[in-house]
Amino acid sequence: MNKAKNALWIVIAFVSAHAESAFAQQSPPQNLLTSLQEITGVPGMSAAVSENDEIIWTGAAGMADVQRNLEITAETKFRIASVSKLFTAALVLKLTEDGFFDLDTDIRNYVPEWPADGDAKITLRQLAAHISGIGHYSSADLFDPSRSYLMLSDSIAIYGHKPLLFSPGDGYSYSSYGYALLGAAVEAVTVQSFDDAMNEIIFNPLGLRDTVIENTTSTTLNATALYSTESGHEPVEITRNSQRHVRGATGMLSTPSDLLLFASAYSSAAIVGAGLRDMSWTPARLKDGTNAGETRYDVGFGWRIGRDWDGRGVIHHAGVTPGARSILSINKDAGTAVALLSNASWTSRIETTGELMATAATEGMRLDSSDCPEGAWTYEGMFIEDENTIPAENNARGRIDISFAGNLCRGELQPEDAIANWLVARDAKTPSMQLTLVAKRDAKTHIFALASPWGAFPLRFVANGGGDAEMLGDIAGRRIELTLSGRISFEN
Repeated sequence: MNKAKNALWIVIAFVSAHAESAFAQQSPPQNLLTSLQEITGVPGMSAAVSENDEIIWTGAAGMADVQRNLEITAETKFRIASVSKLFTAALVLKLTEDGFFDLDTDIRNYVPEWPADGDAKITLRQLAAHISGIGHYSSADLFDPSRSYLMLSDSIAIYGHKPLLFSPGDGYSYSSYGYALLGAAVEAVTVQSFDDAMNEIIFNPLGLRDTVIENTTSTTLNATALYSTESGHEPVEITRNSQRHVRGATGMLSTPSDLLLFASAYSSAAIVGAGLRDMSWTPARLKDGTNAGETRYDVGFGWRIGRDWDGRGVIHHAGVTPGARSILSINKDAGTAVALLSNASWTSRIETTGELMATAATEGMRLDSSDCPEGAWTYEGMFIEDENTIPAENNARGRIDISFAGNLCRGELQPEDAIANWLVARDAKTPSMQLTLVAKRDAKTHIFALASPWGAFPLRFVANGGGDAEMLGDIAGRRIELTLSGRISFEN
């Protein structure tokens, strides 16, 4: 235990020392973040990237509170939505390591309030991997806004009456109520509230000064306002809804730097030992032997396991809730981690967005003017929204400009035709899309992060010789194949 504590405090000191000095840095990741904030119209975003457990960049774009003219700072707290589940999973594993839990015991041994459903045995392991059969939010919920739900065992009345979706272990179905039930088990074995247990066992030992469980009855220092960005409208501030009945699944506030501190401590086995950590990063199995999860990722004990835009292994969790969109992602192959938070529930492929932010802060920061394919081109090609209805001829035309200035290689995709129409239909706040050079794979291949209404996506710029090039990639599954010609060089 002393060895683990020493390792933990080394992580805290190493990461925290770099957070403040990096905050205002202008860089490829900052350009990408600013471009995303501008095209989506989300009031405020904040992000941080670490490499080998050291925070190397933090940044912000937009406002924490538009009406009160408050800018985002390094201490600004955002709702982290379902990223909260990673903290709950870590707490359950820590209590397991300390002998309070058996992950394969019937949940009713810890929470007798959970109603019997025939012979269905639900375990903590199944709850954490969303294979328990417990459903997500629905119209059948019996939520009572007049109740305080001080203990999570009280909230079982909201969802405990609903039939299971399937026999435990037979399928996968994402369930925030499953994590509320995990929280009730924590309260039972620690004989205290979930809030107190989380503070005592996770938040305080890690030194997470800017991570708290939200309480809507009081004002939290440095918390953002919450916004809705419905299509066709400017951002509207929304009322802070109570999420106390699903603490454990959501309901936490944090900063990107605090999330990276948590990720570093977890990765270094300073919260739980390497055995439980590795188990949590291993896909859970259904009874038929298949992995639990979705199309783009498997699910372990809380964590999602997948591949980044470049095929490298990542473990992560994203979140969405009124007034928030969030991601925490660890790239074990690259030795990086990224946290991205915002104060509106914008639609995006936020996993890819976060991964490209990490690439921009590592590989992108090491590029210089000699790596930038400067020039201006007209382009023509295909923008394929549906692979089943491929256009008979080119439907995408426009211009791409790329230049190097201020230690930054960036560009602008100025579309006509299909891509321009797509931007209008997606309520983009700008008529063009910004490009940020984030990596170079060889002399001919450059990777640009394209800021779109649905997040950031990688486009490969491939030089063909003679000044011509191709721009290849996709935007949320919409394929782009562009031929660039007529280059005008910006070089002196």
